[in-house]
Amino acid sequence: MPQNEKLYITYRRKMLGLLDTFSSEQEQQQYKQAVPFVHIPFELFDQWGEIYKTEYKWFYKVYTPEAIVQLQKINKLINSIIHQYKEELEDVPEILDNPLWQQLMSETQKVKEAIEKQYTTTYNQSI
Repeated sequence: MPQNEKLYITYRRKMLGLLDTFSSEQEQQQYKQAVPFVHIPFELFDQWGEIYKTEYKWFYKVYTPEAIVQLQKINKLINSIIHQYKEELEDVPEILDNPLWQQLMSETQKVKEAIEKQYTTTYNQSI
């Protein structure tokens, strides 16, 4: 396996881990318990900003065109939450009842599953 492909797999795994945290109420609550002083939504947004790097050419080699479209939808939803709530965004556990946050959780679950399926069936490779 070429070195670049190993890096792409590692990067996809990192993205899938983040999508898993976004999509899981239990993961978010465990995260809050582990680091109670951290505002979990803001932390997840910061991690998203570190990993969602569309300005780099290599980003488009990591994902299929379909996955990129799905990730763009997640990015738009995250930006709408940030724009709407700014500094007033609730933390875990209160945010778990927020309809926009629930939508984000649902959409990230769908994207995560789609990416996993694309790379295990279409490309017959581990993620």
